[in-house]
Parts: sequence; structure tokens; C-alpha cells
Amino acid sequence: MKSAIALIFFACIAGSMANNIGNELLTTLAGHGQQFLNQIVTSLQQNVAALA
Repeated sequence: MKSAIALIFFACIAGSMANNIGNELLTTLAGHGQQFLNQIVTSLQQNVAALA
């Protein structure tokens, strides 16, 4: 019985840690995507300003 409770406990901890890693990865990817889009917009603005 104790081993079953310990197994459930460790499974919950492992699931919680995996969820946190997934959230951090998603946040990091979203940040990089936003930086990439900002660079594109800045480049387009500079190109349009050069044409005007």
C-alpha cells in the first residue's frame, strides 16, 4: 500500500514538473516569435521610409 501511494506521489510530481517545462518552452517560443515579427516590421518600416 505504501509503495502504491509513493508511486502516485512521484507520478504527480513528475507530471507537475513536465507541465512547468512545457509552459516555459511555450513562453520562450512565443517571445522569440514576437522578437522575429518585430524585426520584420522594423525592416519593412525602414524600407518604406527609404522609398518615400
